[in-house]
Amino acid sequence: DSSPTWISIHWFSRAGPTAAEPRPDDLSSFPKDLLVFHRSWMEGMGNIVFYNEHPDGGHSAAYERPQYLVSDVR
Repeated sequence: DSSPTWISIHWFSRAGPTAAEPRPDDLSSFPKDLLVFHRSWMEGMGNIVFYNEHPDGGHSAAYERPQYLVSDVR
């Protein structure tokens, strides 16, 4: 697995933020999360191709509402 290698290169060279590659982003927002990401706030941060605002759920959304995340991935 090459993940540790790439993580180490970016971490130790301190090039992480400048080495970022533009990619399509997706975002699922949950109202009880630690940070609530509204689409209008995030549009300037990247290329958002999928956004879903869920009616409930929070910081542990994968545990609390796994069906939401599964439907978002599908």
